[in-house]
Amino acid sequence: MANDTLGEVRQNTGLLSYRKPPLHMIRRLWSTTLDLLYPPRCGVCNRIDTHLCPRCAALLAEHQPIIYQNTSEFLSAVCATAIHQGAVRDAVLALKQDSHESLVAALGERLLFAFKQLSWPVTCIVPVPLHAGRIRERGYNQSALLASYLGALTGLPVMLRALSRVRDTGHQVGLSGNQRRMNVQSAFMGDPSLISNHEVLLIDDVFTTGATLQASAEALLKAGAAQAFGLTVTAAAL
Repeated sequence: MANDTLGEVRQNTGLLSYRKPPLHMIRRLWSTTLDLLYPPRCGVCNRIDTHLCPRCAALLAEHQPIIYQNTSEFLSAVCATAIHQGAVRDAVLALKQDSHESLVAALGERLLFAFKQLSWPVTCIVPVPLHAGRIRERGYNQSALLASYLGALTGLPVMLRALSRVRDTGHQVGLSGNQRRMNVQSAFMGDPSLISNHEVLLIDDVFTTGATLQASAEALLKAGAAQAFGLTVTAAAL
């Protein structure tokens, strides 16, 4: 079922509605060539010949208790499937480097399990966007891949263009909570024609301080969304 879902996601969205630039196409071709010369390794344990080995896939399928974080004035609730450590952390980091369907499916199933435990009255799914420059560099947005996977399984519409990152905030690794909040301030813009009156489920891979999710939710509410909820794969330990 996971493979069918991923096929539908990729076919319907053309890798999530982002047009691959020539540089990315060259990079993917080069990556395929390297896979032939140097076989892929599991993103979690580094085992050769697979992007996600059976043992690590089983670890990711172990659904731990849902981790709740504090909310803000813009987010009605926030949930993560696990603390950012161990196999789940390694898989999240691997997804930033490789959009292989096995990683998307494994982490997407965690989001699905968590979502089913919640009673949030959401009407659509919106991924936290990357800036256009980052998309050109990476070729995909891992949060959009996860959001589209979840949408295909739940039947909820995935609005890939409802929220945009209008300013490149760069990497936030190493910044304090306050620095992160200042860095993402006014970095997002919602589209009122797409999001007005919707109960939005925001999807991201990691919750660190909450600054990005809060700024995203603020932009959606300003655009007319009724509520915003946040769901991530992992969350930093409190």
